[in-house]
Amino acid sequence: MLEEQCADEAALRELFRETSERLSALGLSLGGSEDWADRLYIEVDKKGGLLFSEAELDAAEEAQKRMELMYNVDAWSTQLVVRVGSGQLLLSSGVDGTREDVLGRVLKRIEEDVKYNSELFDDPTSALILSRIEEMGLPNRLRELGARLLDHCAELLTLAMSLLHGMVGGVVEQRMKAVRSVAAQKVVQSIEGVRKTLAPLRASIVCARHDLGALVDGLLALLEECTAKVTPHLPQQADESDDEYF
Repeated sequence: MLEEQCADEAALRELFRETSERLSALGLSLGGSEDWADRLYIEVDKKGGLLFSEAELDAAEEAQKRMELMYNVDAWSTQLVVRVGSGQLLLSSGVDGTREDVLGRVLKRIEEDVKYNSELFDDPTSALILSRIEEMGLPNRLRELGARLLDHCAELLTLAMSLLHGMVGGVVEQRMKAVRSVAAQKVVQSIEGVRKTLAPLRASIVCARHDLGALVDGLLALLEECTAKVTPHLPQQADESDDEYF
């Protein structure tokens, strides 16, 4: 396993899974309480003779290090592929449901993906593991998938802006005061949802990619504009005169 070269990430992940099954059957699973070299340090006589040579124990130690890195490639790649796919599905499905519902799903996707990206690429421990993966020359698409994840975040931020514009337009254009007031309240709730989600994430977003910071700032500024447009239509602000029913 130490010498076997993999042509691409798919081959590496297949090798990892096959090897993991075989090693688990031998009592050498990853994440066990003992390192493999310690597990294989078996004395065969009272004179201290070993079943495996020092060179073989060193090879076991190196093999475990490589397998642990292969595990990270497999687990992180799986997570990224799923997240990228979920983002693409959300972007391609259009406005499936009310604008408020879609905006909620968009915000949840952005929040989860930004946090995961930060954990994977900004966390010192994860960054060190990633550097070791690259130093060992293990084929992977982690950075490529991470970039696609952030691309989707950028598109989702733009979609959120479009949804807010549409929601505000629906309030302003509504002729019936009662319906207009209810719609205005929903917009205000959505605005607060956007602010509560994105404001705490801004630092992580800028750290991940600077151009995303401009999109976030633009969206946060849009919140003030939207608030100013819908506030006059809230129930406590609306004129109660029967003449203003329509």
